[in-house]
Amino acid sequence: YSINNTTQNAIVQNSAPSIETIITSTTSLGQKTATVNLIESSTRTLFVWGIVSDQNGCEDIVSARRGDVVLYKSSVLGALNCSIHNATCYRSTNISLSGCTGPGDLTAQFSFSIPLYFYAEATDAGSANGATDWTSYVNIYDMSSAKGSNNDHFELESLVALTTQNLFDFGALSLGEISSAITLPVVNTGNTLIDIDIKPNDNFICSGKNSAVLQASSLRISTLPAFDYTSQGIALDKNNPKRISFSLPSQTTTSTPSQKNIYIKLHIPNNLDIYVTCQTIINFTAIPL
Repeated sequence: YSINNTTQNAIVQNSAPSIETIITSTTSLGQKTATVNLIESSTRTLFVWGIVSDQNGCEDIVSARRGDVVLYKSSVLGALNCSIHNATCYRSTNISLSGCTGPGDLTAQFSFSIPLYFYAEATDAGSANGATDWTSYVNIYDMSSAKGSNNDHFELESLVALTTQNLFDFGALSLGEISSAITLPVVNTGNTLIDIDIKPNDNFICSGKNSAVLQASSLRISTLPAFDYTSQGIALDKNNPKRISFSLPSQTTTSTPSQKNIYIKLHIPNNLDIYVTCQTIINFTAIPL
């Protein structure tokens, strides 16, 4: 008799991951956010998440635990290969994976979280970059370093904001005296180029023997540190804001605020009660350019 030995070899090929869905949201595992609003002087956390599958099983992805995301303004130099910059390009490799139940399960859920700074460049309609948008681009790898990729798009909304000194005091002044200039730093805390409107809420409210009124127009402002009150100062008006053409740009680095100074003086008229104390509120409003 004869014996035939038959040997069969099965070759298991690796299958690259496939990112089935990708969502950019302002909440963890939330719905897609088409337009992202930034937070003045702070960061807004974006979550990029979705579903990834692997025909070799989701454990092939979970075991590798390797992925990366790039958030970038779509028109930035280098696009996907852009250099990290808080205004235009963010990167993260801090991937979170969940939902893989073991052998036989092909899908898992992935998530990244990335803080966006308040001066990240706007791309909404009417902004300087209105013709472009932002891209979320994700790569996820398996144990064989095969990768799956996918992307999402969103807009960043213009943030028009500023901050300045909350309280200032001219000190004790005599009748007829013009104060020294007080320096008021104005910081752009948004992501747009701005001018500034300045308007008192009302005339000064004064307390004293005659309960006198000190006119808001007694305040004069300038962008010059040592300005002459009479010839160079701009008198404030409680009814109409005064525009300061600052062209104050948005910040570009975390360590250096975008700031310019305004200088303000006060004139005390001769007919004001010598014993009064006066105060008012002045509004500073950022105007987008």
